Formats: sequence, structure tokens, C-alpha cells
Amino acid sequence: MQIIFENRPLHVQLYGHSGEPVVLLHGFLESAAVWQAFIPELSTAYQLVIPDLFGHGKTPGFGAIHHMEKMAEALGKIMDTLGIASAKFIGHSMGGYVSLAFLERYPERVSGILLLNSSPFADSAARLKERDQVIKIVQKHKEIMVKSGVNRLFSLDNRALFKDRIENLIAQALKMETASIIATTKGMQQRPDRTFVLKNYRGDKWIFAGQKDALIPCEALEEAALETGACLYKFPGGHMTYIEDQVEVIRGVQCFLSGRPFVHA
Repeated sequence: MQIIFENRPLHVQLYGHSGEPVVLLHGFLESAAVWQAFIPELSTAYQLVIPDLFGHGKTPGFGAIHHMEKMAEALGKIMDTLGIASAKFIGHSMGGYVSLAFLERYPERVSGILLLNSSPFADSAARLKERDQVIKIVQKHKEIMVKSGVNRLFSLDNRALFKDRIENLIAQALKMETASIIATTKGMQQRPDRTFVLKNYRGDKWIFAGQKDALIPCEALEEAALETGACLYKFPGGHMTYIEDQVEVIRGVQCFLSGRPFVHA
């Protein structure tokens, strides 16, 4: 379905008609389609709300900078339109940044938050420079940037194993407009540190980390969990644990949503 926000359409997929609402937020260069494996596992017990964020999937770009705060505001509009007072949030990478921005603005509307390969910290100086490089390269060599960026999301050990998935993700990412890639990169660059937001939140807060994550190192998420009091669970893969460690991640998500302890294999 489409929901109008500031005179532009937001594309949203809905699954399940009963149970607690759950908002699933994809990462940079992804779309709502990345959650396909989760839908049959979760939709029988939960109402799933799965949007395409600004400039991704079927949602158009929203200006020169895709601020995390503006995307959080758009999520508020989606929930208002659907009559959802509160929900649990699961955000992969950039989706986690948007979840935290939403938590800061609407804390009473978050009944639980799971950061999947995502961090409450702002970008480091080195990461800010990397994002500057992305902006420079994508303007002239979009295909090179996308291929390199998507491959880097997976651990070296898993790139051959998930070759078909990687090619599909690249193909989807190449459909993004260059302006949207730049606008989203700038939005991530400009996001503030939200460690205090997660620390002050008293609801369920979990973090899933990839032990071979080249973008958000496991060590950084160990530090984030320690500072905020979040429950941390580690998986063998890279930045794409929801693909690389799919069965265990889905089981962990089910435990998070149901309030059961997650005994990680």
C-alpha cells in the first residue's frame, strides 16, 4: 500500500492481521524485500509493517539529505494511518539508526527495539571519511561503488556461499537513483550519537552483532551493549547476519518478540 507523507508516497507492505505490531526496517541499499524469509515465520503471530525507506525500493527520494529524524517522522505517519499506537522495532544497519531516531522522538510508541548489525554511536572520523568517498565515487562510478559496497557487507567466508543473494542485492541496489544514494549517505553521516537514548530506554532492547562484521565491528557493539544495558547476541557472519545466519537470527527475533530468553546455539 501507499501512504502519503509530505505529498510523496511511502511504500509499505503489511502482513498478518492480529497480534502485536512489529516494524521491520531495512538497511542502506536494501528494501522491504530483504525481510521475505521472516514474513512466514512471524506473520501468523504478529502484524508486520515493512516500509521502503526514503529513496529505497518503491519509495521515492525525499530531498538532498535523507535525515534519520525525517524518516522517523514518516514512520509516525505510517503508524498513525494504520491506527497503531505502539510497536516493536527491528532495524538492520541504517534501519537501526532510524529506529533509534524514532525512539528518541516517540519513546511511548516503542514497546521494544532490536538493533540488527546496528549501533547507537555516531560515525567515527574514519567512517565519516569513508562516506565522503562513497559520495565522490557514486557520482561517476555508481556500479563500482554498489558492487564493492554490497560485497563488503558479507564476511569473506560467506561471499562465495551467498553469491546469488549478493548478485540479487546488487541488482536491486543499482535501481536506486544516484541522488538517493547520496542523500541517504549524507543522512547517515549527520546522525548524532544516540547512546543516551538507548541507555535511558526501559523497554526490551537487544543487539545482534556479526563476529566478522567489517562495517560495525562486534567489539563496538559489545561496548554499546555495556554502555546501554542492552542484551547482546553474537553470530558468526558479517554485516548481513539476517542472511548469513538466517535460521538462528529468525529464532532470536522470535524470542525477542515473544519475551522468551534466547539460548543462542
